[in-house]
Amino acid sequence: KYNGIYGYVSMDYIVAASSYSSNSRSGYIGYGTVTANDGLNIRSSATTNSSILTTLKHGASLDIISVTGSWYYITASGYTGYVSSEYVNAYFY
Repeated sequence: KYNGIYGYVSMDYIVAASSYSSNSRSGYIGYGTVTANDGLNIRSSATTNSSILTTLKHGASLDIISVTGSWYYITASGYTGYVSSEYVNAYFY
Protein backbone atom coordinates (compact mmCIF):
# COMPACT_ATOMS: atom_id res chain seq x y z
CA LYS A 1 0.00 0.00 0.00
CA TYR A 2 1.39 3.39 -0.99
CA ASN A 3 -0.52 6.68 -0.78
CA GLY A 4 -3.70 4.71 -0.17
CA ILE A 5 -3.29 2.58 -3.29
CA TYR A 6 -2.67 -1.17 -3.22
CA GLY A 7 -0.44 -2.81 -5.81
CA TYR A 8 2.44 -5.16 -6.48
CA VAL A 9 6.17 -4.56 -6.80
CA SER A 10 9.10 -6.89 -7.44
CA MET A 11 11.24 -7.63 -4.37
CA ASP A 12 14.23 -6.74 -6.59
CA TYR A 13 13.36 -3.10 -5.93
CA ILE A 14 12.72 -3.25 -2.18
CA VAL A 15 15.18 -2.67 0.66
CA ALA A 16 14.02 -3.08 4.24
CA ALA A 17 14.47 0.20 6.08
CA SER A 18 13.73 -1.03 9.60
CA SER A 19 13.24 -4.20 11.60
CA TYR A 20 11.12 -6.83 9.91
CA SER A 21 10.44 -10.43 10.71
CA SER A 22 8.04 -13.08 9.55
CA ASN A 23 6.97 -16.65 10.16
CA SER A 24 7.89 -17.70 6.61
CA ARG A 25 9.68 -21.04 6.45
CA SER A 26 9.89 -21.79 10.14
CA GLY A 27 10.65 -18.23 11.25
CA TYR A 28 13.07 -17.24 8.50
CA ILE A 29 12.38 -14.40 6.08
CA GLY A 30 15.13 -15.37 3.66
CA TYR A 31 18.49 -16.99 3.09
CA GLY A 32 21.83 -16.04 1.63
CA THR A 33 25.50 -16.69 1.04
CA VAL A 34 28.59 -14.85 2.26
CA THR A 35 30.21 -12.73 -0.48
CA ALA A 36 33.17 -11.36 1.53
CA ASN A 37 36.39 -12.98 0.31
CA ASP A 38 37.94 -12.89 3.79
CA GLY A 39 34.79 -14.22 5.50
CA LEU A 40 32.07 -12.52 7.50
CA ASN A 41 31.88 -12.01 11.26
CA ILE A 42 28.72 -13.01 13.11
CA ARG A 43 28.37 -10.44 15.89
CA SER A 44 26.45 -10.36 19.17
CA SER A 45 24.62 -7.13 18.22
CA ALA A 46 24.12 -4.96 15.14
CA THR A 47 27.30 -2.93 15.46
CA THR A 48 30.96 -3.41 14.53
CA ASN A 49 31.84 -2.65 18.17
CA SER A 50 30.10 -5.81 19.42
CA SER A 51 31.87 -9.10 20.10
CA ILE A 52 32.53 -11.58 17.29
CA LEU A 53 30.81 -14.93 17.84
CA THR A 54 32.43 -16.66 14.85
CA THR A 55 33.49 -15.98 11.27
CA LEU A 56 31.72 -17.52 8.27
CA LYS A 57 33.79 -18.44 5.23
CA HIS A 58 33.21 -17.03 1.74
CA GLY A 59 30.28 -18.89 0.16
CA ALA A 60 28.85 -20.08 3.50
CA SER A 61 25.06 -20.40 3.67
CA LEU A 62 22.93 -18.59 6.23
CA ASP A 63 19.25 -18.17 7.13
CA ILE A 64 17.91 -14.65 7.68
CA ILE A 65 15.61 -14.21 10.67
CA SER A 66 15.08 -10.43 10.48
CA VAL A 67 16.48 -7.18 9.12
CA THR A 68 17.54 -4.21 11.26
CA GLY A 69 18.82 -1.30 9.20
CA SER A 70 21.83 -2.56 7.25
CA TRP A 71 22.21 -5.68 9.43
CA TYR A 72 20.74 -9.16 9.08
CA TYR A 73 19.91 -11.20 12.17
CA ILE A 74 20.88 -14.68 11.02
CA THR A 75 21.57 -18.25 11.98
CA ALA A 76 24.44 -20.25 10.48
CA SER A 77 26.86 -22.97 11.53
CA GLY A 78 25.16 -23.33 14.91
CA TYR A 79 25.42 -19.60 15.72
CA THR A 80 22.77 -16.88 15.82
CA GLY A 81 23.74 -13.22 15.56
CA TYR A 82 24.15 -10.20 13.31
CA VAL A 83 26.02 -9.78 10.02
CA SER A 84 26.43 -6.76 7.77
CA SER A 85 24.04 -7.03 4.82
CA GLU A 86 26.75 -5.51 2.61
CA TYR A 87 28.55 -8.86 2.49
CA VAL A 88 25.58 -11.18 1.90
CA ASN A 89 23.93 -12.19 -1.36
CA ALA A 90 20.38 -12.42 0.08
CA TYR A 91 17.12 -13.85 -1.21
CA PHE A 92 13.80 -13.20 0.54
CA TYR A 93 10.66 -15.33 0.67
